[in-house]
Order: sequence, then C-alpha cells, then structure tokens
Amino acid sequence: MHAIEFKANVVGEFLRIPNFEQFKNKHVRVVIEEDVDADQIETRALSNHSASLVEEWWVESEDEVWK
Repeated sequence: MHAIEFKANVVGEFLRIPNFEQFKNKHVRVVIEEDVDADQIETRALSNHSASLVEEWWVESEDEVWK
C-alpha cells in the first residue's frame, strides 16, 4: 500500500492530486478530513449537550439572560 497526504483549499468540485501519475488507472481510496481548530471542536461538543434535559438544572429565571 502506498499513501500520500497533502493539504488543499477546496474551491470547487475538483482537486489536483500531486504526482497523480503513480495512481493513474489504479483503484484508490480517497479520504477527506477537514482541519478544525480546537475552539470549533469545543463548540461542537457543547452544542451536542442540552442542560434542559436535566430537570434539577432547569431554572427559568436563569434563561432570561438569553432572551
């Protein structure tokens, strides 16, 4: 198995593969992984949590700040 890794800015539906000749006419697996900074990961983790599911934590007066 031979693997390459490269970074690219996706601006359209096509990507240029460096040294593609070595893979020409071969079956390959393509994996796309988005670079995400630590702040975005933490925000996503928090957005998947809902304190409103825990009855003991639900205090309507505290939610007034968000209205």
